[in-house]
Formats: sequence, C-alpha cells, structure tokens
Amino acid sequence: MLVALVDTETTGLDPTRHRVIEAGVLLVELTKEGVKTIASPFVFRQKVSLRTTQWSPGAFKVNKYFEGHPDWEYAPDAGSEIVCANWQQLADVTEKAILCSQNIEGFDKPFMTMELERFDIKPKWDRRSIELMSFSAFVAVEKNQPKFPLHDIYTALGGPPLEEHRALADIMRGKFVLEHFHKRYFTA
Repeated sequence: MLVALVDTETTGLDPTRHRVIEAGVLLVELTKEGVKTIASPFVFRQKVSLRTTQWSPGAFKVNKYFEGHPDWEYAPDAGSEIVCANWQQLADVTEKAILCSQNIEGFDKPFMTMELERFDIKPKWDRRSIELMSFSAFVAVEKNQPKFPLHDIYTALGGPPLEEHRALADIMRGKFVLEHFHKRYFTA
C-alpha cells in the first residue's frame, strides 16, 4: 500500500482564508514486513506577505512564522512559478497514494487541496486517508496522557528530538507513529 505522510504549516486554520507556508511529503510503502521509505522527503516553503494574506496570531505562536524569519527568508513567493512547480511535484509524488497525517481530513488535505486549486492543479491522491490521530488516541490512553498531539505522542513513544512545527520533522514523527502501530499490529 502506497502511503504519503504529509504535513503543512499555515498562517491559520481556515484553508479558504489562510495559506500554506511550508509543505512536506514522505512516500512510504506499508506492507506486512514494515514501513519502507520509497523516496527522500520532499519539503518546500513559500513566502506569503502578512500585509496581503489573512493570518492567525495563534498559528504564528505555534510555527513562529514572521516575514523575514530565517526559515522562510529565501523561500519563493507563494504565487511564483517555482512554487507552482513545487505544488505540481507534490501532486505528482502523491499520485495514487493514501494521504496520512495527524489531522489529514480536518487540516492538511483541505489546505493542500486549496493550494493546488490556486494553480489549477488536480490532486491525484487516493480518495482514502489514514488518520494518525486515531492511533495517537490509543497511545494517549496507554500512556495516561490527557491530550494527544503528534509531538506529545511521538515523545511518549520514545522518538529522538526533532525540530518543532516544521513539515519535515512532523512527517518523520508521523512515520515513527505509523511504524509503532505497524510493529504492534503485525508482531502481536
């Protein structure tokens, strides 16, 4: 089964008003033997102007985005040809894959779909998805945690330190959680 672990960092929570500032995808194959990485992660950033883009202070508190931030300083502008090519590559990489993230249907997939629509690119991924939040809820119960954000679940499972709220780190956290459940399911 082809699975695309994805993550987005955004300027807010509403894909119709807010923008993606960073996106990442890691293609894996899910088999009885394990979770096998198919290709290197693909991650890109796009710079948005806070004067012309709606934004949420809560989102920026989480991802620490600001115009001129070193992580986004040299990112191409959101409407540029380079960014269009990046979104096209994301669409191509995820072709026929099942999307997977901590909040795929409620967050990442709608944001990615909206960004693709801005460039008139049709998503090519499978209509189904894998919601890591369901797995995370089981870990939260097992570890007696009141909440189950991806970072907390990853840490509770013993994952090594990773950068906070960046697409690459979060897709690696997602892969770690997926591997944890794969091992439990197939070795039980």
